[in-house]
Parts: sequence; C-alpha cells; structure tokens
Amino acid sequence: GFTTMQILQAESSQRLIEERAREIDAVAASINDLAYLMRDLGHLVMEQGTILDRIDYNIEAVKDTTQVAVKELVRAERQQRKRRSVACILCLTIAC
Repeated sequence: GFTTMQILQAESSQRLIEERAREIDAVAASINDLAYLMRDLGHLVMEQGTILDRIDYNIEAVKDTTQVAVKELVRAERQQRKRRSVACILCLTIAC
C-alpha cells in the first residue's frame, strides 16, 4: 500500500481541493448576486427614463396650454377695453 506520508499528503491535497471548491462556489454565488443586482438596476433605470419622459411630456403640454391661455387673456383684455369704450361713449351720449 501507501505510506503514512503519502496518505497524509493525499488527505492534505483533498482538504485543499475541498477548500478551493467552496471558495469557487462562494465566488459563483457572488457573481450570481451581482447579476441580479445589475438586472434590478437596469429595470430601475428604465423606469426612471419612463418617468422622465412623462415629466417632459407634461411640461410640454403645460407650455402649450399656457401659451393658449396667454392668447385668451390678451383677447379678453381687448374685448374688455372695447366694452369700456362703448360704455363711456354711451354714458357721454346719455349725459349730453
């Protein structure tokens, strides 16, 4: 058979192999965890992009609506001035 020294060396080699296998398993598990984290981060980035797109769209809609509102206010102001002028003319006509 084998000498005591050979058996001790074989047992030592076996322990080293098992330790290396555990370390490799730990590294593989860490890589798996990192892959899940990266996938989750990718989803978050996509969701944030979608939210930013909606915010941008809403800002554009508010801008357009505000421009229309300003035009309406200008038109309303002109009509109010005309009515005042007509009212003044009527008052002056009635007073005279």
